Amino acid sequence: MSGLRTFLFTDIVSSVDLKSQMAGSSTIERDEAYVATILTPHRERMDAGLAELGGRVVSTAGDGHFLVFGDTARAARWAIAVQRSHASQPIRAPGGQAVQVRMSLHVGVPQPDPSDPNNFIGKAVDYAARLCDYASGGQVLASRAAVAILEDAGLADVHFHRHEDRQLKGIGRVEVHELLYDRTSPRRPRQSPSDPSEKPREWTVLPPTEGLTAWGGARPPVGADSSTHLASPSKTLPMVRRVGNYQLEALLGAGGMGNVYRARHTQFGRTRAVKVIKPHLVEGGREDVVRRFYQEIRAIGALEHPNIVVAIDSSAPEDATHYLVMEYVDGLGADELLARVGPLAPADACEIVRQAALGLEYIAQQGMVHRDIKPSNLMLALAPSLLPGDPAKATVKILDLGLALLVGDDQQRLTQLDQGAMGTGLYMSPEQWRTTSVDIRADIYSLGCTLHHLLTGRPPYGDSDLRQEIAHEREPTPDLSTLPGVSRELAGVLQQMMAKQPADRFAHPADIAAALAPLAEGADLEGLIELARGGSEPSGRRVHPAGETHPRGRSATPVSTRPSTRAPLWRRLALPVGLIALLGMAGWLAVIDMGRRQQSIAQRQQTLEVAAGFAAEQLAIEIDSRIGVLTKLSRSPELREAMLAIADAPDNEALWAPVQQWIVQQKEEYDNELPSDSWFITNAAGRQVARSPEGESIGREYATRDYFHGLGTNEPVGDAALVPIEAPHQSVVYASTSSRGDLKVAFSVPIWNGERITERRKVIGVLAMSLDLGTFRVLENTKRLPPPLEAVLIDLRPDDLPSGDQRGLLLHHPQLKQFNSDEQPLRVRPELMEQIEAAGRKEGRPLGPYPDLLRRRGEPNYRAAMEPVMVRYSESDPDTRWLVLVQEPAQ
Repeated sequence: MSGLRTFLFTDIVSSVDLKSQMAGSSTIERDEAYVATILTPHRERMDAGLAELGGRVVSTAGDGHFLVFGDTARAARWAIAVQRSHASQPIRAPGGQAVQVRMSLHVGVPQPDPSDPNNFIGKAVDYAARLCDYASGGQVLASRAAVAILEDAGLADVHFHRHEDRQLKGIGRVEVHELLYDRTSPRRPRQSPSDPSEKPREWTVLPPTEGLTAWGGARPPVGADSSTHLASPSKTLPMVRRVGNYQLEALLGAGGMGNVYRARHTQFGRTRAVKVIKPHLVEGGREDVVRRFYQEIRAIGALEHPNIVVAIDSSAPEDATHYLVMEYVDGLGADELLARVGPLAPADACEIVRQAALGLEYIAQQGMVHRDIKPSNLMLALAPSLLPGDPAKATVKILDLGLALLVGDDQQRLTQLDQGAMGTGLYMSPEQWRTTSVDIRADIYSLGCTLHHLLTGRPPYGDSDLRQEIAHEREPTPDLSTLPGVSRELAGVLQQMMAKQPADRFAHPADIAAALAPLAEGADLEGLIELARGGSEPSGRRVHPAGETHPRGRSATPVSTRPSTRAPLWRRLALPVGLIALLGMAGWLAVIDMGRRQQSIAQRQQTLEVAAGFAAEQLAIEIDSRIGVLTKLSRSPELREAMLAIADAPDNEALWAPVQQWIVQQKEEYDNELPSDSWFITNAAGRQVARSPEGESIGREYATRDYFHGLGTNEPVGDAALVPIEAPHQSVVYASTSSRGDLKVAFSVPIWNGERITERRKVIGVLAMSLDLGTFRVLENTKRLPPPLEAVLIDLRPDDLPSGDQRGLLLHHPQLKQFNSDEQPLRVRPELMEQIEAAGRKEGRPLGPYPDLLRRRGEPNYRAAMEPVMVRYSESDPDTRWLVLVQEPAQ
């Protein structure tokens, strides 16, 4: 397996939504229909020409596939051919939308899987997989290494477009390129990868002699229970379903030594975590490894401390399968926390590391060393209180104690002093890379790297051009004293933890815990966990995940499960984003005001960027909130029954009364959290049958409105019959008829008849809400930005309002009404639109200088940072075409 290989990942976009549209009365029936009508035809297109181009499918996880090619140009040709087939002959879902596929390419040296010769593992494979997470429908993304080879290959009619760099988990910040062909234009990649709360996929390695569709006949039954099909992204299905008294239920993670499963005790029903050791580490008469393993777990089994995961049980040396049973912690890894909320407030970061240091102190006192301290090995969990009414307390627990140390065949173990360079490169001390002996001070260095990651959102040397082992040895120790919110004391603690020489570090983890204790005052890990899981913000503004009971019996939205799509931008900035997230809008304004008073021009531009990013993110959340509520309510059995009755007798206005009563109740329930101007419902022909507040519009025809048909205009051309939308929709902006000069927007969702069978499934109505743009909280709050900063919202879509070029409508400006007295639509100049389009291709999206948007006399030129408003309800097209600008006078 010498030489380079091209690794390719491909996935079907919005597969969960596609499955929900399938015919069938059960999940299994819908899964079978999905496989038959979408997945199998897609796999047939993948198989066509695959072998001839030297590729094969290595493994698959549902509609996700991992492929390997011997030639990068051939891999690109294959990817383009598959995308062309989907574009020219789309596979249609029952709802009518075309199935879209996303792909990624990366080139690297193959690393064979020790447990399966047919599989590949390693960083190059992870690189390709993480890159695919950012691809949107129809895209083929490629790494810099792949593009360099393809440029030399000179593929006809293929060129490349570089997008903004992305932060790949476990890889670092990388270039992102898109393959363009057939004169296609670049598509916008996803702003953030898949939701980190999603369960890990279960990958199955394919025999190399079978094609994808041929193998499909031997796949596990659709809808089979996951406990019988446990696998990891780089492992075949395990032979073991049960070890000892523990039934393995679901894969939690995979490491160099083995896989960790959630398991249940067959008699007591208690949930545990079970690590099953890879057979190749102990097979073939390896009595020495088996002996060392059981010596080690005897040492680990004697440990018990609140800040470490406790070992409970294990196999016996004479057993065929070797495993370790640990307590199961239903918590949130620090790496997941970072992915969801971004860098943390200093007090929260200090409290996490302080508790971890206490666990390490106990480990050191027992004569042991961990050697793999990193964010993913720190778990935050809420410990239930012992007394009724007392709040739960957040506890940090160290995971994987001692297990990573067992990897390697010739290692003598490992209690006080360990052998060999083992650990995770981004967090390993210099001596751990190059020496045969380390002590607890290596863990202290790794804990320092973890503290740096918690404060800044990235590992200390993740962006270095040097190899990791050289970067840790030669790069300067980070100084975070200039980071707003980080005190000199905290910066000093971090520098001592990360000193290059072990003798210059803290001697004991307890010293770190003592140093961090006063710096952790005010930490709120409980609130942070709730926020990351989708609960309320500590500022008091309540948000609720979908399906969670609202205090009044309603669920507001799935917004808080949304990953922070601005994190890649904010992580470049010296601003405490976690603190901003916890303090809410007031904290955001305060931090920006605090930082501007002593900033250079470059720093002021960064302030504009973080302000624009935060405002765009918050606006997207408000949009997603409304779409989420409408989508959930459109599935109400009460509403569906009433609308079906109206569909059967559309002229019987007596049937409208239940719908009118229902919509009044819903608007009243949600108006405090999601204020709006009106809610309304039309039937499938566009006739309004209910409205709150009740008005004269009930009974009128609105089939021409964009919120009904979704064609992007309120003035459709042609005589064709207008049909209702089949997916959530954000309408074009229109002028209010009830308040002079105000601009409005409507959000709408289809109401389906509930049928799963394609021929019978149809839209029976449209549920919508409208609101003045000033209703958005974030737009109102931006008026409090410290002068002379101003937040502006621009619509890049064509609109129906009179006059102008019909693009670039100014939706919000803090002085818009004051200086636009005739209240005519105001748009940005065409020259500025050109600047906006050009700036959109630059990292950070700076803009300017440009003239005053309100055309005021004597006003200076402005410069700004801009961010698109990217929503989550539409994965295939998340761009609303709304653009947030935060501007100030150019100097």
